[in-house]
Order: sequence, then C-alpha cells, then structure tokens
Amino acid sequence: MIRERVVPTAMFVALPHDPTGSDGATHWWRVAGDTVESGVGDDWMALAADGRTKVIGLAPAALVRLAFSDRVEGVSSVRQAATIARVAALEQSLGDPETLHTASALLAGDPPTMVTAVVANAKMQEWIDWAERLAVGIDHIVPAAMVLPLADEWAAVSIGSERIIGRRGTILPDEPALKDALIGAGEQPVELEPRDLELALIGLADVPRPDLRTGRFARRRRIVIDRTRIRELALLLLALVFVTTVFSIVAVLKLDTSRAALDAEALEIARSAAGPGVTLDNAEAMLAARAGPTGGRSLSSEVAAVLVRLQPEQNVSLSTLGYSGGSLTFTLSGQGPDAINRVLLALQRDGYRVTAVPRTQGNGQTFADVTLGNGL
Repeated sequence: MIRERVVPTAMFVALPHDPTGSDGATHWWRVAGDTVESGVGDDWMALAADGRTKVIGLAPAALVRLAFSDRVEGVSSVRQAATIARVAALEQSLGDPETLHTASALLAGDPPTMVTAVVANAKMQEWIDWAERLAVGIDHIVPAAMVLPLADEWAAVSIGSERIIGRRGTILPDEPALKDALIGAGEQPVELEPRDLELALIGLADVPRPDLRTGRFARRRRIVIDRTRIRELALLLLALVFVTTVFSIVAVLKLDTSRAALDAEALEIARSAAGPGVTLDNAEAMLAARAGPTGGRSLSSEVAAVLVRLQPEQNVSLSTLGYSGGSLTFTLSGQGPDAINRVLLALQRDGYRVTAVPRTQGNGQTFADVTLGNGL
C-alpha cells in the first residue's frame, strides 16, 4: 500500500503584548516544507488543531531581551557555555533573577555565537494561559527577533504589529529615538526581503531556538495515537496472539508425539519381559505377576527409573530386560563406557543398588549387564 507523503507543518503565531486582554486574532505564518503562507485573524487556530502541526509562538522583541556572546575560551562543552551566558545575561538584566526566565542556543558562525533570551516569568505564564484559553497548545516560544540575520548591516522587519531592527549582537524594537542614536539621524536599515523572512521562519520551524518553552515552562505532552497507529497496534496484537497459539499447538503436538514414543518403547520393553500379550493397561499387573511373590515392591517403579535415566542419553540403548530373584536385570549398549556410566551413576543416586559387568566387542561397542536391586 502506497501512503501519501505527509509534509511536516509548523504554525507561527505572533504572541500578543498583553495576553490578558487579547483574543485569538493575530498575525500568523504557516510553514509546510518550503512553502510559507500568512494571514491575520483567528483562523490559525483551526489550522493548528489537527494534532500534527507544531505551534511556535513568536515573542515580541519589546518583552524579550537578547544577549549575544562568543564561546568562552577554555569551556569544553556547549552546556557549560550556555550556563555561563545565562548567568551573564541575568546579571545584566533589571529585576530579581528569580523573576526571570532564560533560554540559550548556540548559533553557527565564525566564531560561533551564543544567544540568550531573557523574559519575565509572569509574561511567560500569561502567554501559556492565553493559549490554553484558546484551546491551543504552544509547543515552542522563540523571540521574534530571531528572524533577523546576524549580519554587520542594520536590517529591519515587521513581525505582526511590531517592527524590529538589528544587526550582529544587537536586536531591539524599532523606536525612532533608539534608531537615531544607534544608526544615525537620516539613516535607514535595510528592509528584510519577504523571501528572506520566509527562509528564516523555515529554519526556525526546523530548529526553534532559543526555545523559551523549556525548564519550568516546558510543555507537558500528552500521548496521542491516531487511528492508523491504533489499527497497526491491533494487527500487531492479533499477529502476536496467532503466533503464540501456533507455538503452543506445536509444543503440544511435540509433547504428544514424545509421549506416544515413550509409551511404545515402554510397551516393547514390557513385552520382552512378560510376553507378547502385554498392553499398556495391563503391563504393570503382568510384570508383577511374572515377578512372583518377590515382586510386591512395584517392579514398574524400577523400570520407570531405568527409562527416565536412559531418556537424556541418546547414544545408549536398552538391549534386554528381565526379572530374576527379586532384582531387575537388563543390558545396556553404547559407544564407549562414559554414557553407560552416567546412567548407572544416576540410578545409584536414585537409591538403587547397581551391579554391572562390562564387556566390549571388537567393533568398539560397549555392553553392560546390569542387575538393579532396591536399596543400597
């Protein structure tokens, strides 16, 4: 069966400056593969409700401060560098560090740049509560300013109702006083091309960073299994039950075959000792009758003991079986004495008195004439 290829999608939504008084109407961008479509309103919620679309909130630049730093010399891991960058960003921020939330990410470059986003805990919770009121789960929250390139030239872009300017190491809201002070009066930043904005969103859809939906604000995910997966699991369960049943039937058949073979072998031994008229039903009685008054101690138990000890020894066979003078007599044959000795030693451990007379033929076949008595 050929399945239709599902293109991963991501829904970007511009988070409101004041989430407490905002409805779902906002700017949004939908990324599907290399295609980006955008709009304004609340229809993004229906598009993001399929359970497979990744929802990413773009946090306003006015509410999220970005700090940039090069990799610290002597730091061996990205985690250590991120920790140092977060501590430095908190020290440079206004307010109590306990009231602030941070997230860091390493950006490729020469040299690599560590970017740290700082936002108030209260604002993070307001955005999460806003999404919950709309019955939408936000998977990631990234600074909207991350769509700007880290170039040496000043660039500007509009994200929703907010306009942002920035260049390498500096990104901030487009306020006239700040712009004139940083760029110079009369100078204008380069407007980011629409396709460059789309490419930036495609990159963030693939790797949302820095992701503020981490740590204490990480999303607690629910396990959702679609119908196709449920059907596959049901078929897998049925297949497992079928295979288990087949194995059980095969095991029962093998056990029944082994039992039939053991019955046939026991019947053959009993007939050699008590005559051809022996059956499985009367074997014990006929063997006891042939044993006479001295056989009252249950000859069948001794025969059974011999058969049990012979069963694991595939290279040892029982040639003759008889009963005389209150003792069971039989002849074992095999290639070499080792296997025969194992049978005899096992019978001794079972509590029987074993007397054996070994003999060897010219072809290397070893025989043992054994007398089995009850008790050592």
